[in-house]
Amino acid sequence: MRIDILLKKEGILHLLSFGVFLSLLFPFRVAAQKIVPDSSSKSSLERDAPLISFIFNTPVEREVYSIYGHLGVRVQGKDGADFTYNYGVFDFDAPNFTINFITGCMDDFRLDKVPSHLYMRGYIYDADLYELELNLLPEEAKKMEAYLEDNLQPEKAFYRYNFLFDNCSTRPYDVVKEILSGRIELDANAPMLSRREMLDHCNTKRAWYKLGTDLSLGSQTDKTVSPEEQVFLPVYLIDIMRGAQIVSAEGEKRPLVKEEHFYPQQPFPYADPYFNAAPVAPTPMWLSPTFVFAFIASLILLFLLLIRKRNNLYWHSSRTLLIILFLIQGIAGSVIFFLTFFSLHPLVSPNWNLLFLNPLHLLVGVPSLLFLSKTKLLEYVMGLNIVGQISYILLLGIIGIQTSHPALIILAATSLLLSFTIIQCKTQRTYEQKK
Repeated sequence: MRIDILLKKEGILHLLSFGVFLSLLFPFRVAAQKIVPDSSSKSSLERDAPLISFIFNTPVEREVYSIYGHLGVRVQGKDGADFTYNYGVFDFDAPNFTINFITGCMDDFRLDKVPSHLYMRGYIYDADLYELELNLLPEEAKKMEAYLEDNLQPEKAFYRYNFLFDNCSTRPYDVVKEILSGRIELDANAPMLSRREMLDHCNTKRAWYKLGTDLSLGSQTDKTVSPEEQVFLPVYLIDIMRGAQIVSAEGEKRPLVKEEHFYPQQPFPYADPYFNAAPVAPTPMWLSPTFVFAFIASLILLFLLLIRKRNNLYWHSSRTLLIILFLIQGIAGSVIFFLTFFSLHPLVSPNWNLLFLNPLHLLVGVPSLLFLSKTKLLEYVMGLNIVGQISYILLLGIIGIQTSHPALIILAATSLLLSFTIIQCKTQRTYEQKK
């Protein structure tokens, strides 16, 4: 997407000429470190084999979708051709993009091919770049180039994007596994992490985004995964590749990575609000979900304590507050219910957040408080909510069957408190009416 921004701002001819100028100041190519033997002694296949490398960029905090890093596959031919293949191209303006994103039917991602200097320029102003040259045999390099070219065909270029299992990071790695004459052996001492831990490691500044991931991702996200399953995030794949080896059919081993080159981030040469924007600052503590929810819960508790002896005000205030809270719980629960049971997103089921956030708050809880406040049914509804909130606090907050967010525990406790208050008020009002 950044390449498109640059092309629109400068024009193609100006972009290319400026790229040549930059290449003189900040050369991307690194001089060879080894003496190259006479090409006449090499086979035709070895002379024609391209150089294959993975280009990783560090996370870009400006956009949520780029905080996990990115990678492209660079192919440098002996004839001077130099292109980068990118599995992360998508179009926000594609038909039904938003609906497809919500439902998990992301069929708009595709493989694209651009000159490497343009690809690298698209990221060098936002991030550091690391280029890992793959230690492929000549026939493997040729096979990989042919594989990528074949996948550029319109009928093969598009694929269904899956954030955790099929994305711009997993696809290049899978291509390497496909073309190798041997297999990849990963470092046995690599750390075992859960996918939630990996996602949280990448998101250290957006506290509300963290709340969203904890709400939407289910208990399967908390299971630890092997290094082979950690390649869905580029920031982890780069370290995995550094310690990996290629094992031939005969059992011979060689490093997967032959050389590594580093290209530091460069300042954008023009005054531009997009590229020259200040770095994203972490969410202030007083604006974090935990602080906001705790502050609101404290105000509710203090307010109820102050009016607890004014029976009518206590009843109507508690009822109004719980209606508002049930609306919030019902709307959030409806979204989680849809993601869990109807979307194609991975690892969203089972999601134990449905214990305290579900459509019943909207469909049953709110109508009961509005229209059934004088009936016995309201007490049963409150009792059902109390069971749900206590179960959530015990199972997630204490036992830990699924990672919960502190703000959600506070929300559950508030809903629990107000439900008890409603039952107390209802019992008190019934007692007074009988006197």
